[in-house]
Amino acid sequence: MMRLNGLLTLLWMTPTFLFGQAEPGAAPSAYQALEMADSCIRSEDYLAARQLYLEALPYFTEKEDYQQQSYIYLWLSETSYYTKGIQQAMKEAQYSCLLAESCLRPDTLSFYCTILQNLGLFYSMQSDFGRQMDCYLQSLDAALQYHGENSARAADAFLSVGAAYGRRGRWRECITYTENSLKIARKAGYQEGISSALLNLSYSFAEQEDFEKAIQYQKQALATNTRLDEKARGLNNLGTLYIDIGEYAAALDNLHLALQLRRPGLRSSEGDVFSTLLNITHAHSERGRLDSAAYYLEEAIHGLTQSGKDTERDLLQIAYNYKGKLLLLGGSPEAAEQALRQALALGGNWRGINSSSFMLLGQTLLAQERYDAALEAAQSGLRWAAPGFDAAGPMENPSWNSLESIAQARGLLKLKGDILRESGLASGDRTLLLASLATFEQGDSLVMWLRNTYQSRLSRDLIAANANELYAGALRTLYQLYQQTGDTLFFDKALAFSEKNKALSVLENLNRFYARSFSGVPDAVVEAERQLLEEIEFYSNLVKMNRGYESDSLLSVWEGLVYDKRLQQDSLLSRIQVQYPRYYQMKHGFQLAAVKPLQQELLFPEETLLEYFWDADAVFVFLLTREKRRFFRLPAQGLADQISAVCHSAVNREPAFYQLSYELYRTLIQPLEPYIQGEKLAIVPDNVLAFLPFELLLSEPVAPGGAPHARHAYLLKKYSIRNFFSANAALQARQHTAIAPAHREVLALAPSFEAERASGESTGFANLPGARSELDSLEAHYRGLFLRDGAATEANFRKYCSRYGVYHIATHTEVDRRLPSATHFLMEPGAGEDGRLHVYELYNMRLDAELAVLSSCNTGIGEIKAGEGSASLAHAFAYAGCSDMVMSLWPVK
Repeated sequence: MMRLNGLLTLLWMTPTFLFGQAEPGAAPSAYQALEMADSCIRSEDYLAARQLYLEALPYFTEKEDYQQQSYIYLWLSETSYYTKGIQQAMKEAQYSCLLAESCLRPDTLSFYCTILQNLGLFYSMQSDFGRQMDCYLQSLDAALQYHGENSARAADAFLSVGAAYGRRGRWRECITYTENSLKIARKAGYQEGISSALLNLSYSFAEQEDFEKAIQYQKQALATNTRLDEKARGLNNLGTLYIDIGEYAAALDNLHLALQLRRPGLRSSEGDVFSTLLNITHAHSERGRLDSAAYYLEEAIHGLTQSGKDTERDLLQIAYNYKGKLLLLGGSPEAAEQALRQALALGGNWRGINSSSFMLLGQTLLAQERYDAALEAAQSGLRWAAPGFDAAGPMENPSWNSLESIAQARGLLKLKGDILRESGLASGDRTLLLASLATFEQGDSLVMWLRNTYQSRLSRDLIAANANELYAGALRTLYQLYQQTGDTLFFDKALAFSEKNKALSVLENLNRFYARSFSGVPDAVVEAERQLLEEIEFYSNLVKMNRGYESDSLLSVWEGLVYDKRLQQDSLLSRIQVQYPRYYQMKHGFQLAAVKPLQQELLFPEETLLEYFWDADAVFVFLLTREKRRFFRLPAQGLADQISAVCHSAVNREPAFYQLSYELYRTLIQPLEPYIQGEKLAIVPDNVLAFLPFELLLSEPVAPGGAPHARHAYLLKKYSIRNFFSANAALQARQHTAIAPAHREVLALAPSFEAERASGESTGFANLPGARSELDSLEAHYRGLFLRDGAATEANFRKYCSRYGVYHIATHTEVDRRLPSATHFLMEPGAGEDGRLHVYELYNMRLDAELAVLSSCNTGIGEIKAGEGSASLAHAFAYAGCSDMVMSLWPVK
C-alpha cells in the first residue's frame, strides 16, 4: 500500500507572498483593495482575498497596467487552487503568464518565477509532467537572474525542479537539486525553505528505501517547524516512515498526535485528516490488527464519500485500495475485488495510486486462480509504474531502472512472477515457469542495485528484509523447474538466491576487510570511516535506549549529532569513491561464489552442507557435498511453534523435550539422510532455525523410563556438526584467514562479579567461579594473555584484541530484547570505557581472530531479522571478522 505522507504538496509551491504596489496617483480604492487582498493571502483567507482582487482588477485593466494585472491573476489562481478547483486556477495562471510575457521584461519582474512555479504545479496535477518540468526550469532561470543565487526564490525554484525529477523516479537528480535548495535556504535564513527541503529529502530517501536517512531528515524538518499545521504534517510523515521500518507502536504514537492537531478547528484541511486516518489504518493492518484497521478505514471512507470533493478523489481511491487489502487479508478475495474495482472506477491520474490498485487487484485475482486476468492486472500495474512501458506481450517486463517506485516495482515483479509460476503449473507450460524466473531475476537486479547504493547498515538490513518474499517466490519457481528437469543450473540459481537472503552484511563486511588489505587505501581514511560509523551507532542507540527516560531536548541534541555525522559520512564516502575507486569498488562490488568453490574449498571430505530457507509453511533445503547437489522442499506447518517448544523444554529439562526433539528430527533431517555423505554436517539455518540446537535432535524415539539421558541418540553422536551464518560468508572468512598473519595465542577475560566492587558499587550479578577455572585451565595449556578480575576491562579487550588469534570471554551477558543492538557483554570499566561491550560497538570493530569462545549465556540469541539471521553477539563477532565461534543458545547454569 502507498505511503501517505503528503510531502509532494510542498514540493511545488512554497509561497513567499508579494504585496501589491500601486503607482503614485492610483485610485485609492483599488490600491486599498489590493493591499487588503495581500493581507488576506497572508492569513490564508482565500475567499476574501479573491473578492478583493476582483474589486481591484477593473481599475488596472482600464489603466492597461499589465504588471499589476499579471500580479492580480497570479494570486487569483492561488485563491482558485484552494477554493474553485484546478481548472480555474490553471486558466488564471496561464493568463497571468501571458500578461507578464507579452508586454514586460520577465527578467525584471520579481514574481515571474512564482507564476511559473504555480503553472508547473497545476500541470503536474493534470499529469502533464513535461510541461511541469519546462515551467520549473524556466522558473529557476528567472529566480537566479532576478533574485540571485542565494535568495529564497532560488531555493524554491531548485526545490521545484528537484520535485519534478522525483515525480519521474529520477531520485539522484531530485536529491541533488533539493540539497542545493537546502544550502541556499540556510544561507538566506529562509526557515520555510529549509523545512520544505528537509521534507523533500526525507521523501526522496524513503522512496529509495533508505529509511534511516529519511527519518533523520524528517526529524530535522520537524525541529524547524513552529506552525501547528506543519508540525502535524511532520508527525504524519514520521509515522509513515516508522511503518516502513516495522516500528508500529512509534508509528501510531506519531500518527495519533498528528490526528489530534489536524482535527477541525486548527485550519487543517479535511484531506489532511483523512490521509492521517488512512495511515493509521495502514499501521494497524501491518501490525496484524485488522479490526482496528477496519474501524479507522470506515471513518475515512465515510468522510471522503460525504465530502464529495474532486480534490479528494485520489484519497478515496487509496481508501478503497486499503479496503481491498484488508478484505484479501481476511480471506474474502471476491469482496476485495469489488472494492478494488471501485477504486479503479474513480479514474485518477496518479501513477502510484493506480499502480497500487492494479497490484492489489492482481493479488485478489491470483487468490481466485484467475491467472489470465491476474496477469493482465499485473501488467497494467507495471505500465503505470514505468512511464513509457508498452509491452508487446504479457511476458515482457520493463527494465528495473525505469520503475519509479521501488516498493511497487518489487511488489509488482514478485506478483507477476507468482502468477506466471502458478499459471505454468496449472497448465503444464514450462515456458511460463521460465518467464516467472526471468521476472524474479529482474526484481533481484533492483534489490542488488539498492544494496550497492546505500551505506547505512539499517537501510541495507531493511532492503534484505523487504527482498525476503521476492526471493521466496523465486525459490518456489526454481524448485519446480529443478523437479521437472533435474538441471543443476536451477539448483545453482536457487542457492544464490538463498545466500543473498542470509547474513549478507557479514559477507559484505568481510569483503571490506579484504578490500582494505589489497587496494592501497590509507589506514587514516578507513579509520575515519570506522570512527564515524561508531559515533553514529553510539548516538542512535543513546536515543533508542533513553526515549521515555530523558528529556525531549536532550534526545533532539543526540538526533542532531546523528544527522551531522551522517552528513560527514556521506561526504567522506563521496571522497573515497573519487580518490580511492579501487577500494570503493572492491568494498561494494562483491560477488557470490559459484557452487564449485563451495564444494571444493569450504567443505571437508565426507562433509555434507545443509542450507535451509524458511518459507511460509515449508522449508527449502540445499544439500551439497563435494560431488553432489540436491534440492528439497520439506513441509513444515507450525515449525516455529515446535522450535520454540523444544528450546523451552530443553532449558527447563521437561520430559516433553524428547518427543518434541524427535519430531523435529523427522521433519528437518530424516528426509535428507539417504543423501547425506559421511559423518560431518555443515548447517546454514534460516529464520528461527537459528535458535535450534541441531545437535540435540533425537534420531530415535525415547521410551518412558528408558536409557539414561547420556545414552540417547542425539544427532551430536551421529555427526560432527558446525554451523554457518551463510556458506559464502564462511568461505570468505576461510580465504581471509588463509592470507592473514597467523596469531595463535589466546586472549582470555574473566571479570569479577563479587557482591561489591572495591569502589563500593554493587555489581548486581552472581559471581562466576567457573570462569576463573576456565582461564586457569587455558593458561596451563596455551600461551597468551589471561585477564582476570579488575584487569578484564573493556579497554584492555579493545587494546589487545588485534594481537591474538583466539578469544575466550567468560562473563555475564545482558540481552536487550527491546533493543537487540544494546545487548552487551559485561566487563570491568575503566580507561574511558563503561565496561559494557555492546553489539552495536562490535559491529564497528575489526576482530581478526580465528576463534572466539563466547562462554556466556545466550550469546547466539538475538532478534531474528528477515534476510539476515539472528542479530546476536555471535553475529556481531562474525560481522567484525571473527571466522569461527563457540556460542550458547540458552542460559548457562
